[in-house]
Amino acid sequence: MHKFLPVLFCSLGIVLLALGCSSPNSSLEPTATTQALVTESVRAVPTATLPLQDVDTDPNQAPVAQDACVACHSNQQRLTEAAEPREDTESESKGVGWGSVAALQPWEKYMVDIEAFSRDVHGQKSCMECHGGTQSEDKDTAHQGLIHRPSEGENSVCKDCHPNVHQHYVNSLHYTQQGFFTTMYARTVPENHEALQQVFDNHCAKCHTTCGDCHVSTPISAGGGLFEGHLFKRTPPMTRSCTACHGTRVGDEYMGKHESIPGDIHFRQGQMNCIHCHSGSSLHGDPAQCTSCHPGSKDTAELPPPDHRYAGFQSPSCESCHAASLTGPDAPQMHLQHGTKLSCQVCHSVSYTSCDGCHVAISEKTGNPFFETQGTYLTFFIGRNPNPSFIRPYEYVPVRHIPIAPTSYQFYGANLLPNFNALPTWAYATPHNIQRLTPQATTCNSCHGNPEIFLTVDKVKPEELEANLSVIVENIPPLVEQAP
Repeated sequence: MHKFLPVLFCSLGIVLLALGCSSPNSSLEPTATTQALVTESVRAVPTATLPLQDVDTDPNQAPVAQDACVACHSNQQRLTEAAEPREDTESESKGVGWGSVAALQPWEKYMVDIEAFSRDVHGQKSCMECHGGTQSEDKDTAHQGLIHRPSEGENSVCKDCHPNVHQHYVNSLHYTQQGFFTTMYARTVPENHEALQQVFDNHCAKCHTTCGDCHVSTPISAGGGLFEGHLFKRTPPMTRSCTACHGTRVGDEYMGKHESIPGDIHFRQGQMNCIHCHSGSSLHGDPAQCTSCHPGSKDTAELPPPDHRYAGFQSPSCESCHAASLTGPDAPQMHLQHGTKLSCQVCHSVSYTSCDGCHVAISEKTGNPFFETQGTYLTFFIGRNPNPSFIRPYEYVPVRHIPIAPTSYQFYGANLLPNFNALPTWAYATPHNIQRLTPQATTCNSCHGNPEIFLTVDKVKPEELEANLSVIVENIPPLVEQAP
């Protein structure tokens, strides 16, 4: 869905400033430890009533008795004969895709490691307790009444043991995808909401995630398939879960998959994965507590979940780990001088992906929903903050072109975005390609007096000028006198 939404509201990523972590000549190749992190995440602080474990097994627990479900789903030959390739509903889509996940054979997606899973606390339940279905050797009969995604919806089976997580998660942006509606409704009128709901259902709803999409299997938007034989992972595997959805922007930028552009310093030098910064609490949509920023306060008020990923607290923020770099006695002069006038990424990001003109439709050939993006390219532009707030007070931020166009959804009706200019098409961005030293931060005048890196009117399409008046930079910061 992030391929064509006006703002990438479901992106995962990593904390954004790491001064002093690397030298400018650091190797661009990931270390062996870093490569290992790509395939397996580190443990995170549990937030559930009953904490999930990476592999919560008891070696003394006897395997459960095999039933008809297990007899098939632990047998490669039977699965090979029975499993059918999942129809690829995105086969005609062109443009920005999801992250790269190793393709699984159809049988691999449903193969259960019964020896390991039966010793998992979740494996002490019978298959039918969560998935329904019918005990039968016949596939069609066995799958009658099958619940393919038992962690879906208000009646998720997970809530029985993890009520605290479930209570908040059903209101989280990962689950509700509210960012879509927030941005779309800003550009439209109420009478078009029904048509836009159809757009969402056909093209965007697959990005909605359940508990299982992070803890048991690869999200369906990236092809699906069990992680490790149905074992539950307390910490989602980075490439099979996080970057499987947040791939072609966050994942590729973070891991350095763009030619000649190194990976994010937190990945290369810090050997960090998504969960290092994006905790279970934030991913599950726990309400923000005033005491999280004011630990000495007696005020325990909670803030409701944001309706957009840039509407709530910055969690994490660069300052979460680098407070001393901004105000400490050894803080660089540029940090002290610029303060909150610049977001940290203005100086510490490098080129990132922008894209143009996404359109959605239904294929006449297959009847499947698909999308097409007209162009994808690397950019780095500094723009004005379109919506400064107490939480994000910056005057300048990096901006990324998003592929929304007035005709993006015309397949579903004429003039569905009559208020297209209500939001910029060059949107506030938090790229995940942080470097300690960047071209624009080499000297003061690498930025000051340099129109090439600012979003000026000549870089905006004429038909998008009105939409971007709030972010276009009219007056480039002037050159500064530097000591010889």
